[in-house]
Amino acid sequence: MDDLVKQLAKERDDVAGWKQRIADIKKKINASLDGKMLVAYYDRLDAAQEAGAEAGVRVRAAAMDAYGATGNKNPHAAVQIGDYLTLDYDPIVALDYARKHLPTAVSLIKKQFEDIAKVAKLDFVTISQEPRVKIKQNLSAYLDGDDDD
Repeated sequence: MDDLVKQLAKERDDVAGWKQRIADIKKKINASLDGKMLVAYYDRLDAAQEAGAEAGVRVRAAAMDAYGATGNKNPHAAVQIGDYLTLDYDPIVALDYARKHLPTAVSLIKKQFEDIAKVAKLDFVTISQEPRVKIKQNLSAYLDGDDDD
């Protein structure tokens, strides 16, 4: 047992040593001009990602408003409203159902249960349609051409 503990101590010491070496090199990199630029770029990336997420929320809200007002599922060439099935159920009741009807079920495997529930029309599962906005991934056609760096 003593040898095992010594081996564990050595491995932990190695890990601590590598972590320290990595921290030291990161400190040197961050102090360099390139490191400072990298930190600034990460800050700009974070800001751009946050602005992009907020813009996506606004596009989705406007698309849902347009869909609600007109029923148009294509309010813009880059935006589409799709209907998705949603299932609402009590997971405890679903697990009980799975244990009774699927003898090998030890836990609830959500996807398998929902596939069955869609077909079996279980009385404790409410199936409904939910509209969701899909925005094209590539929006380069909508760029003005001015670059903000």
